[in-house]
Amino acid sequence: MSTPRVYKNKTDLILATISSTDVVLDVGFLGQGITEDDEKWPHAVLRNAAREVYGVDLTIDRNAFPDMLHYQEASAESFLFP
Repeated sequence: MSTPRVYKNKTDLILATISSTDVVLDVGFLGQGITEDDEKWPHAVLRNAAREVYGVDLTIDRNAFPDMLHYQEASAESFLFP
């Protein structure tokens, strides 16, 4: 039996598991104690690591995220992307 990997933070987890060909859905991407302009914000790390990233959260500032093709204001149980 192998020893499970332990990641110190979300950034380490993302960088170890996401590749440049992946399409990722980030549910609950806002908040997390880090603002959107911080380079260590997990969603920004995802956007830099993956080919394409979608985000779903209960409340989204449409001025900060005008690309509503990739972002939806919805619950994890009720979102729908084309």
